[in-house]
Amino acid sequence: MIRVFGLFCEHLGDCMRPAHCQRPGAVGKACNARREHGQAAVEFLLTLPLVMTILFGILELGIAVFNYNTIANAAQEGARFGALTPAAVSGTCTNPVAGIGERVCRLAAGLDSAQLSYVTTVQGGVLRVAVTYRYRAISGPVARAIGNGIVEMSAVATTMIE
Repeated sequence: MIRVFGLFCEHLGDCMRPAHCQRPGAVGKACNARREHGQAAVEFLLTLPLVMTILFGILELGIAVFNYNTIANAAQEGARFGALTPAAVSGTCTNPVAGIGERVCRLAAGLDSAQLSYVTTVQGGVLRVAVTYRYRAISGPVARAIGNGIVEMSAVATTMIE
């Protein structure tokens, strides 16, 4: 017999159980709580990697959509600007060409300029502005899922020359 907190128990584990669970044949959620004490922690640790991967995937998708919207807007504004002063130019935003190139690069200022390029063509009274951006994934699991972690995005805008 062991005496713990004024209780006489045959085993130390019996003394730690609530009084109504010490009688023979006692069942119920409270009586099984001692045996299932670490179950929630184990389940949490097993599901945590999956939940975090999904969370980072959603975050990565949001950043990618924002970047695509930025280059689409830059292409549209470059085409709008080029409708008044058309020119067939191409380049990158590390050293933009004056006119349409500067306009495209200024509107895509939040992106990595080394990964941003543009090409404009004039054909039959139509100006076409194509902007390309090489997006690098920032989270490890998502980058591994899409190969080398680089996605090439491009947006094209066309307009009539005025």
